[in-house]
Amino acid sequence: QDHVVTSLFDDLLLAEYTDVSPDGTAIKRGDIWIPLNTAPKAWRIGKVLIKGSGCKNVTVGEHIVFPCDKGVPVSKLQYKTKSGKVETVKYGIFLNEERLFGACVPNDQ
Repeated sequence: QDHVVTSLFDDLLLAEYTDVSPDGTAIKRGDIWIPLNTAPKAWRIGKVLIKGSGCKNVTVGEHIVFPCDKGVPVSKLQYKTKSGKVETVKYGIFLNEERLFGACVPNDQ
């Protein structure tokens, strides 16, 4: 908590997991919670919080799909939004944009 991330370089982005349990130990698939330790190669869903200037295909706020085994997970990391507000990501990940499978939207059905 000594520092706040203010920007990212190149094609790096910070995303917050949107498919994780409140305690960070399981991922949600439909109505089922799967323990993370039993799904080491699962795909994940996240929401882009900040991105580097080299990111060409994603926007802040967009949901993304990416492999579970790529990137660097983070927890309780503070970052500064474009509006200058300091936020904290509870469970997130640093990724290169090239690692993403694509964008997605929540299915509210």
